[in-house]
Amino acid sequence: MQNWKTALKTLDGAYADATMRAYQADIQAYVAWCEDTQNTPFPTTTSQVCAFLEDEARDKAPSTVRRRLYALRKIHSLFLKTCSFLSRGLYPHLVDAPH
Repeated sequence: MQNWKTALKTLDGAYADATMRAYQADIQAYVAWCEDTQNTPFPTTTSQVCAFLEDEARDKAPSTVRRRLYALRKIHSLFLKTCSFLSRGLYPHLVDAPH
């Protein structure tokens, strides 16, 4: 599988620099979590993404958790051209929490 940083680089110019930096940080956080939990980051499963988001929700703002989900959805769509397992209805109490 291609490197996630290479895949993300294909979006250069499509998003603001700040958004790209945030996406990179979010995906790096996910990859680090996968290493810590001995999971393979790509491709992932719904249950693995949910476990990551639940861990993140313990000490991160809802907006950060939501952005991390968006970043994962984006990188998986670049890798796999689909991300049906990352539907908008996934864990709404984590993703759609009020600010």
